[in-house]
Amino acid sequence: MSPSYWGDTNGSALYDSTAYTPGGVATVTDKTKHLISKYRNTYDSRPALPMYMGVGSYDAVYVYKQAAESAGTVRTGDIDNISDALEKTDYMGASGRIQFTSGDTDYAHDVKYGKDKQPMIARQWQKAENGNGLAGSGGKKVAVWPKEYATGKHQAPPWV
Repeated sequence: MSPSYWGDTNGSALYDSTAYTPGGVATVTDKTKHLISKYRNTYDSRPALPMYMGVGSYDAVYVYKQAAESAGTVRTGDIDNISDALEKTDYMGASGRIQFTSGDTDYAHDVKYGKDKQPMIARQWQKAENGNGLAGSGGKKVAVWPKEYATGKHQAPPWV
């Protein structure tokens, strides 16, 4: 979800919670810090942080480069060699550790998720202190789970 979502909804995003891979809300690796810093120094427009798919796409370029170099080819006719190389991937990216399942599993060539792999991070929109939030808004995105990536605590809405 866009870092500008709070402003786009006039604050109605308060307590909105989602879970997906890192998107600038939690520092997962040193590469996360580097990517966020580079992004903020390069772009001064929306979105204020890269969205979750931006971090994954950033890593995907490097993962594919590594696999193509290992396979010795980028030709689509050699896709089996590239696929074999991708199955052997063990890459620490901005979104976490990237490894893939083998081709003979139920979810062939999917990213492996979990502890010490690609994390799934729960985040929540909360009010920012002194109105100093993302993209000049009154809201901030807070990583609330798992503990090792949390930047704050989950806040239950008053109606719950």
